[in-house]
Amino acid sequence: MGGPGVIDGTEHPETDNFLPCQLVIDGITYLSSENYFQCTKTTNELDREMILNSEPGDACQLAGQTVGLRSDWKSIKSDDMYKGNLAKFQQNEDLRKL
Repeated sequence: MGGPGVIDGTEHPETDNFLPCQLVIDGITYLSSENYFQCTKTTNELDREMILNSEPGDACQLAGQTVGLRSDWKSIKSDDMYKGNLAKFQQNEDLRKL
């Protein structure tokens, strides 16, 4: 899972949700857009802390697979992915230039 998106036959590493980069949403600092996305899955504070402190990439994704999902997850997950990626590109100057 994860990896860069391919646009017109070219890989774009900046589109990878596992790309390490800081983003702040609602006063919380995340290590990648994937960390944010996985944190939004649960309402359990201990589960969120475990995910929040996971390294970006597979460790973060695996942590997210071990938590109980919030009841409305299926209806909000696309919006949460969008919100995390929007913050990633808006808050990181090197990505904003693309």
